[in-house]
Amino acid sequence: MADHGQTDPRLAIGDWSADAGYEFGAHGDLAGSTAIVAANDQMALGLLHGLRSRGLRVPEDISVIGYDDQPEAAHFWPPLTP
Repeated sequence: MADHGQTDPRLAIGDWSADAGYEFGAHGDLAGSTAIVAANDQMALGLLHGLRSRGLRVPEDISVIGYDDQPEAAHFWPPLTP
């Protein structure tokens, strides 16, 4: 991130649930963000829903990356980055 001038990433605290991801996606401060890295795929699932509810398109408007590669992640729409 530092190679691209992003030396102070913003962090949001969640509880590892899809609900926490949804709340951030729907109501969080996304000013200037081009991507969100979720700590797990469940939070990423909620993010996808929350971002869609505020009219943002993934990946056209913002990218979402999940972490932990749950088997169910293959069925998220749009799919997460592998």
